[in-house]
Amino acid sequence: METLDRIIKKVREDFIFIRDSCFAVLIFGSYARGENCLCSDIDVCIVLKERKIEGGILYNNIYENVKMDEYDVVIFESCDDSLKYEISKDYIIAYCDNPEELKKYLTQSLKYTPVKKTRKELLNELGAVINAA
Repeated sequence: METLDRIIKKVREDFIFIRDSCFAVLIFGSYARGENCLCSDIDVCIVLKERKIEGGILYNNIYENVKMDEYDVVIFESCDDSLKYEISKDYIIAYCDNPEELKKYLTQSLKYTPVKKTRKELLNELGAVINAA
């Protein structure tokens, strides 16, 4: 299994072509939580912040230049509140213009309180979906 330092270096190298069009490149998910295993992909979050970049164009550029079988890539500004919360809670900076400004920006998403459902509630919701089909 690759070390975290090697993963950070790999992400920096693989995503260097978008440095001018983003504010930060983050690693989140299992690697950021220290729960990665041999089969873990690398979750990467691109933070645009207030830059005027079309997400679809950026995704196309990423897909053309990066081995997508190794990465799961999201754009922070396109994520739902729950994922923004998870990213903001546990992340590793691969690249960032200004880490202090990034921290302030991401802290806004920590105000969201994720709704924790019980196993019973989840099973009831799943049952309702199955019965409706």
